[in-house]
Amino acid sequence: CGERQVKRWRLEIAASTGGALERADAGHVVPLETWTSDGSINDVDASWHAGAAGAFCTAGADGVVEVWDAARTSPARRWTWGSDNVFKARWNPAEPSLLCAVSRDRACTLYDARAKTALRRTILGMPCRALAWNPREPTT
Repeated sequence: CGERQVKRWRLEIAASTGGALERADAGHVVPLETWTSDGSINDVDASWHAGAAGAFCTAGADGVVEVWDAARTSPARRWTWGSDNVFKARWNPAEPSLLCAVSRDRACTLYDARAKTALRRTILGMPCRALAWNPREPTT
């Protein structure tokens, strides 16, 4: 949190499972891929959808929510609404293009990854720093 980069690392097998740790350069671990945002990133969430092929979203400072394609170095979509920090962003597990974000100004904003603007914004009664979709009925 608070950095401008998202990094993808190679998972290593621990020695306790019978495998040997593999390191690139005498203990120096190098990320497989790195994506750099223009601003500070507060949260990252990967898409649930199998067809998304590595899509993820980031929530950041200055009211920015970005959708990334793992094959690109710049965001595929970027929204800014307000200037307060966006604390969390989460993909909907049932609808592959929907994501929601909560911000410091008590806003809960619904986005469609295919659209250029946000779908809906609601101001909550109390501040919110966490976000989760209903696992039994993710469309409600």
